[in-house]
Amino acid sequence: MSAYRQLRDLLLGEEQRELQRQQAQIAALRATQDNLASQLPALIETAQSGPQKAALQRALSPAVAAALDDSVRRAPQSIVDALFPIIGPAIRKAIAEALRSFVVDLNRAMEMSFTPRGLKWRIESWRTGVPFAQVVMRRTLNYSIDHLFLIEQDGGILLYRYSAPELADLDADAIAGMLTAIGDFVRDSVQSDHRDSLGSATIGEHVLIVKEGPRANLAAFVRGVPPQALLDRLAQKLEDLHRAHGAASSAGAPFDWQIEAARQLDVTAALSASAETARSPLPRWPFFVLFLLLAAGVAALAWSTLREQEDRRRIEALVGLEPGWQMLSLRRDDGWRLRLLRDPDSRSTSDLEQRTGAEVKVEESPFLSLDDVSVATRAKRALALPEDVHLAVVDGTMTLSGRVENAWAERYLPLAATLAGVRRVVNELQIELSDFEKLMQLKRQLERGGLSFPRGGVEVDANTRAKLSADVAELLRLAAKLDIALTATVAGRSDEGGSVARNLRLRAERAKILHDLLVESGMSADRILYNADDPRPAAPFANMRWEIQ
Repeated sequence: MSAYRQLRDLLLGEEQRELQRQQAQIAALRATQDNLASQLPALIETAQSGPQKAALQRALSPAVAAALDDSVRRAPQSIVDALFPIIGPAIRKAIAEALRSFVVDLNRAMEMSFTPRGLKWRIESWRTGVPFAQVVMRRTLNYSIDHLFLIEQDGGILLYRYSAPELADLDADAIAGMLTAIGDFVRDSVQSDHRDSLGSATIGEHVLIVKEGPRANLAAFVRGVPPQALLDRLAQKLEDLHRAHGAASSAGAPFDWQIEAARQLDVTAALSASAETARSPLPRWPFFVLFLLLAAGVAALAWSTLREQEDRRRIEALVGLEPGWQMLSLRRDDGWRLRLLRDPDSRSTSDLEQRTGAEVKVEESPFLSLDDVSVATRAKRALALPEDVHLAVVDGTMTLSGRVENAWAERYLPLAATLAGVRRVVNELQIELSDFEKLMQLKRQLERGGLSFPRGGVEVDANTRAKLSADVAELLRLAAKLDIALTATVAGRSDEGGSVARNLRLRAERAKILHDLLVESGMSADRILYNADDPRPAAPFANMRWEIQ
């Protein structure tokens, strides 16, 4: 057996040792992998503080961003809860600063709005395009930045300084340490967990303004009254410095605070200059010309407004006084636009522009007006009113007076009461018959009448004879006027009793008397006929019957 082992060691010994070594390496790697979770924080801390810091940040940035995006999508409330202690104070601080700035600017603008100097500054704002509030601040606030310090946040090391050329040098390091100590004292006093510290303080004739950042703070000693725009500009420049530092750190490039601060904060010279003394005085004649132009514009606007009001009053008065018109709206566009209701029987609007002297476009809608004038106009049209008839409407009561023919009265009087707006009709007409109606009425009257004789005689009363003769003459006149041919049939009747011969003689004589009377009245004899067989009862009478041919 020992010989077998010796032979195996000779043949496979090297391979077995290599296999054991590899198994040991695998076991060590497996143990390392099992302990990786506990070692990972220490490894990340080591890499974060070593030369591989930038490489680690670049490697982890995509994964962290993706994880944060996925977490926001999956559980947004947890992100909100985590950021709430930070976002709340930041939002409140930003809102408070914005409101404070707005109130200060508004107060200054209101104080300077209605003064000669304020009007001058408004003209400057209009001419230059600069907001009026900024012009007011430039003109009223004289300030200068005497000293400017950029101090490291953690160590209090002075990174950059600026002092006005005419001022003596200060111990910048001592001032930086003092400001850092004051900030730490304020934080410790209010027991604040945030980075907020001293924001501003008054030191003699200077105002100390402190703007804090994650890595560096900016402190400015300002002489005078600094505007809100200066505070915002300092905060913006501090943010630009930190942004540049972050970009350099991400790229792994070195960053020099002093060089970058000198470049970023070079605007302090422009910020500290007084706008009132820096700008040369403007000549006065442009303002005089501008004032004249403004006065001319105001006068033209006032004149145009007065003319427009006068046109409106004139149009409204004309529409209000015109019967049958009812205005709906009147508005000014490129011209006047008038919407109204107009009764079809009222006056047309075609001459409205000529009557008002203004350009008016009319939009009409039809309606029935119930005012007295419109009702009277409508009635005259609907009733075909003759010239001799007078019509008046008062409070819905229509009064008709004058002379009118019977035919018109029979046709139109019933229609008058049905017209819109007519509540009652008062008829004061003198109704006259037409010639034909008079002819027919006279014809019926003659046929009902005739000549009456005494019993057994043929004498006629002179008045009766004259009356009958006049009626026949009038009948013939009307017939001639109307171009009507008349034929008369006369008949005589006898008394009751008596002999036949006597009765025949009486009928013939009485018919002959009526015949002669007709001839005497103008009737042609050849158009008079006898009727010997009159069936009516016996009476001392002679009658006639007329026929129109």
